[in-house]
Amino acid sequence: MEPTATHIPLLAAAIARTSGPVLELGSGEYSTFLIHMMCGKDQRVVTADNDAAWMDKWASMKSDTHRFVHASDWSLLDVLPSQVGAERWGVVFVDHWPPHRRAVEIGRVREHAQLIVAHDTENSQCEYGSVLPRFSYRYDMKTNTPWTSVVSMYDALDAFVTV
Repeated sequence: MEPTATHIPLLAAAIARTSGPVLELGSGEYSTFLIHMMCGKDQRVVTADNDAAWMDKWASMKSDTHRFVHASDWSLLDVLPSQVGAERWGVVFVDHWPPHRRAVEIGRVREHAQLIVAHDTENSQCEYGSVLPRFSYRYDMKTNTPWTSVVSMYDALDAFVTV
C-alpha cells in the first residue's frame, strides 16, 4: 500500500460510522478527496493546513459545506466544533505538520470528537505516546506502515476490529 495512504481504511470507516462534522488537520493527496467525497453535502468539513500553497491544490473543493482554513499558527486554530454549529466533531483526522503538533491538537480536541483518526502512530516524532493512552478506547491498525490509530472517549470502537 502507498505509505501516504495507509490511513484510508480507518478514516473511511470512521466517516461511515459518524454523522457529525469532520475536521481534517493537514490536507493530503488521499485524505482531502476521500473526506470531501464521503461527506458530500450532508456533513460539514473543515480542512486546516499550515501550508497555504499545498492546501490550494484542493481549492476546487471549497463549498458551503467544505471550508479550508490556513493555520499559520496551529495554537491559534479554532478546533472547537461550535465553529460549524455542532456539539462534537464526528471525526477529527490528524496528519499535519510539524509532527510534534499532532499530540497537541489531539489533546485539544479530545473531549470534542466522537472519533479521532491519527496517522503515523509508530512515528516517535509525533509524540502520540503522550496523548493516545489517555483515551478510553483505542484501535491500532498495524498491517501497513505507517500505522494508523483511532481513539475515542465515547465510542467503544468494536466495529473497527473488523476493518
